[in-house]
Amino acid sequence: MLAIFEMLIVKQQVMNITMIRNMGNKRYPFNIYRNKKWVKINFDQLLFDNLVTIGRSLNNNNVPYDLLLLRGSCILDKSMLKGGSVSQMKESIQTLEPNRYFYY
Repeated sequence: MLAIFEMLIVKQQVMNITMIRNMGNKRYPFNIYRNKKWVKINFDQLLFDNLVTIGRSLNNNNVPYDLLLLRGSCILDKSMLKGGSVSQMKESIQTLEPNRYFYY
C-alpha cells in the first residue's frame, strides 16, 4: 500500500514538472539595434548592452524581466519568477527627476 502511495506521489511530481516546463517562455523574434542597424533576433541571443524595441503584442509574448525602459511604461507579471500574482507598473527613466541618480 505504501509503495502504491509513493508511486502516485512521484507520478504527480513528474506531471507537475512537465507542466511547468511547458509554461516556459517561447522564443520569438524581436527588433534589436546592433552594429548601427535594426536586426531581428531571439531573446536567447540578447546581450547586456543591446537596445531593444518592444511593441504591443497580440500573442501576449513574454519579454525579459530585467530590461531598462528608456521610454514608455509596461505592466509586469512576476508570477513566473516569485510565485505571486500581483502585477506591477514599470515606468521609464524619463520620469526620474534630473538631479536623481540612477543605479542599475
